Amino acid sequence: MADQNIDGKEAPPPTTGAEVGVDPITVTHSPVPSKTSSANIASAEHSMMENNTGPDPDVDLTLWQSVRKYRRVVYYALGMTSAILMYGYDYVIIGTISAMPSFQRDFGELFHAGTPKAQWILPSLWLGLWNFISPGLSMPGAIVAGWFQDRFGRRASLAVGSFLSAVGVAICYVSNLPDASSIDLRRGLFFLGKGIQGAAIGMVMATAQTYLSEILPPTLRGPLLAFFPIFTLLGQVIGALVIFACLEMKNGYTIAFASQWVFSALPIIMAFVLPESPTFLVRRGRDGDAIRMQRRFMTTQAEPIEGRHGDAIQTKPKDDSTSASEKSGGEQVQTAETAESIVARIKRNIELEKEHNLSGKAATYMDCFRGENLKRTGIVMFAALIPQLFGLTLLSKASYFVQIVGMKADLSVIVLILGIVVGLLANIASMWVVNRFERRVLIMGGLGIAALLWGGMGIAGIWSGPVVVWYTSATMIAVITICGLGAWPCSFAVGAETSALDLRAKTQGIGWFTAGAASALFGFVLPYIFNPDQGDLRAKTGFVFTGLCVIGVVITYFYVPDMKDRTQAEIDHMFDLGLSARKFAAWKNPGGVAERHETAFETGKVC
Repeated sequence: MADQNIDGKEAPPPTTGAEVGVDPITVTHSPVPSKTSSANIASAEHSMMENNTGPDPDVDLTLWQSVRKYRRVVYYALGMTSAILMYGYDYVIIGTISAMPSFQRDFGELFHAGTPKAQWILPSLWLGLWNFISPGLSMPGAIVAGWFQDRFGRRASLAVGSFLSAVGVAICYVSNLPDASSIDLRRGLFFLGKGIQGAAIGMVMATAQTYLSEILPPTLRGPLLAFFPIFTLLGQVIGALVIFACLEMKNGYTIAFASQWVFSALPIIMAFVLPESPTFLVRRGRDGDAIRMQRRFMTTQAEPIEGRHGDAIQTKPKDDSTSASEKSGGEQVQTAETAESIVARIKRNIELEKEHNLSGKAATYMDCFRGENLKRTGIVMFAALIPQLFGLTLLSKASYFVQIVGMKADLSVIVLILGIVVGLLANIASMWVVNRFERRVLIMGGLGIAALLWGGMGIAGIWSGPVVVWYTSATMIAVITICGLGAWPCSFAVGAETSALDLRAKTQGIGWFTAGAASALFGFVLPYIFNPDQGDLRAKTGFVFTGLCVIGVVITYFYVPDMKDRTQAEIDHMFDLGLSARKFAAWKNPGGVAERHETAFETGKVC
């Protein structure tokens, strides 16, 4: 019986060994017509509907070769990192501001007043509320972003979110203006400003992940989605340096607040520079605009690139007169699609998605929890929890936490900066690591080692003294390094590539909603665990994260599939087959899996 693809049509016979991985692949670039017509799209669509899509032909490319091949995509992905940079900078400014003596003086209270142990601390209630409100309001911000993106576009969502962030910064900046006798009013204004910033961050980050997931080819999905932790940490490095420079100033925290406006402005500028997602434009019926945006992702010239195993990927102008004998005479020819044909494929896929949706209506948030999408949404939600499982919220409060353990304020900020720098280097290295190793292995390995490190810190916390203080600091730096090499960047890759394309924006909204909920919960609860006026666990807090990391390893093993280097069609098909998470990596594409969903670059070898 003939094999069938997921549309129920007979699939072409599998390719032979002589056709795959032996002869050079020729990628060609054709001139793009200056005008678009419905006939062009219809013709391209008819041609593409007759073709099936097998495994990603770029699977043998190294990271650098993929970057060269898709260089314009990489440039625009770098532009979107301005949003991630803003997130990282705001995160560390708001999180570390509590370690500044001037902020503790203006917003805190004197603990053990009249004794040699007197020190300014922030009340656990307000510290918990401040830690809660930003990630707490990022939840509705992310959900709104899922709807807003699908209605007004990725660029508009980025601009609006960045503007709201600037408004939140302004409120934080003036929060110290009320008289000292109105200390709760000061705290309330700061609470409001952080809340607005949190909603803005949720909106911006959900938008950034949706945009990148729609434009990145399979070979660059993992490495370039590592931009999230990389630029988060880069923003934190800059923020920590600003905090350190302002540490001894009388009102240094206000300078730190004001500096956030610069990072709110960058994404607004990029919203006017980046091309709109062609997928969004096609969904809105703007085919002509989609083709125009698609052309901006495509290079006009190409250069020879050698594959990972030395196979040449040649480039030459498209020649429709190439004979069939030339194409079958030992050289496999794969022609790159024009902007029209890529848009036609996107349009056809959207039609197939509508057919797959039995209701025939536009996708809604409820669709994310129906049928096979329930499992996929669950995986995205778990991926969003991974940073909290290895202790990211506690790590972001490292300067304040190690002060509680017994370190001086100036040294605590240095420890924070050192940890961020080491974590940044680890995440940069992860671009290669994620490109070479399976997601599941990296997530389970990272969480497993982190569990051991946190357990050691918890045991050390049973005692007290300088050794415990420095051991705690070293443990936190080690955790961010280990998880930065795999578990952290892989969480973004898994979260971005799991969902169906027709539900991508909304699923990303749910993912960031989950991340915000977890961050809010941990931000509120942790001070009650380690603060001296409450749980007073201090370094023994490590035991909490030991348990969470172990839970994360177990869930990953049974629930998270490996989708490294898979096209969207392959991912869809494996979920349709109901494969267990442990069988995804070993599944072989017979070469006849037709696209049900597709991104702009998984079929168009255009760079």
